Amino acid sequence: MADTTRAVLVAAALNNALERVDRRAALGEAQVAVLEAAVRLIQAEQPGLAERPDERTELLRDALGSVRAAVVATGVALTESHMVSRRLPQPLPVDRAVDRAPECAADLPLVLPDPAMAGA
Repeated sequence: MADTTRAVLVAAALNNALERVDRRAALGEAQVAVLEAAVRLIQAEQPGLAERPDERTELLRDALGSVRAAVVATGVALTESHMVSRRLPQPLPVDRAVDRAPECAADLPLVLPDPAMAGA
C-alpha cells in the first residue's frame, strides 16, 4: 500500500511539473527528468516484476537515462548561472572598500568656499 501511495504521489508531482515547468530551460528539464527517474524506480520495485526481469530491466534503463538527462541538464543550468553571475558587477569586499575609501577621497580636488562669495 505504501508503495502504491508513493507511486501515486510521485506520478502526481511529475504531472504537475509537466504542466508547469518550462522544459526548454535546462533547470526545468532537470526537474522533470528527476521526477521521471523516480517514477521508473518506483515502478521497477513493484511486486511481481521479479518474475518479469525484462520489464524491470527496461524500467531501470529508463530511470538511468532520466538520471543522465538530469545530470546533463543540471550541468547546463549551472554553467548558465555561472556565466550570468560573471557578467554581473560584483561589489567590493568590505575590507577592500574600506582600504580604497581614502584613495578615492585623495583623488578628489579640495574645493574650499570662497569667503568673498559667502556674503554675496
